[in-house]
Amino acid sequence: MRNNLKSSVALTNLCLVLFLLIALACKCGSDNNETTTVILVRHAEKSAEPKEDPDLTQAGFERADLLERMLKGKNIKTIYTSKYQRTRNTAKPLADELGIIPIEINEAEQIAQSVLNNNQGQTVLIVGHTNTIPKIIKNLGGEEIEGISEADFDNMFTLTLTPNKPVKVVNTKY
Repeated sequence: MRNNLKSSVALTNLCLVLFLLIALACKCGSDNNETTTVILVRHAEKSAEPKEDPDLTQAGFERADLLERMLKGKNIKTIYTSKYQRTRNTAKPLADELGIIPIEINEAEQIAQSVLNNNQGQTVLIVGHTNTIPKIIKNLGGEEIEGISEADFDNMFTLTLTPNKPVKVVNTKY
């Protein structure tokens, strides 16, 4: 009887230790392996006028609708734009569909810092400009990309940020 009691206590202690190790492993895994996905696009086609803050052309509004259809099922939690209506209107169909109010930040460094501080483990859309997208990618830890032409509106950069791994950048067209 005494041996059965010792075996039972030993088994209980072993189960407790295993349970604690599993719980610790799960906790560590969730804290350290939260992958953040950042999707960056340039604003859609813009009008020529007014020069200071042009809106989208008809083709631009159609591209914004295409972006919404492509990304509405991608579990996007946050959308960043600049203060300009061409970025806001590119994001608008998706933001409306998802019920997200876009965050307006103009500086590439501030957008990247906000993503790193506030969006860990989430999927984020950033609608930027030819001059901000390369900076955002670099500030998020991606390799420097070549400049984006003023005539290009169809680039989509997807960054995968996983702790303790290099940032993965994939460039596709949409």
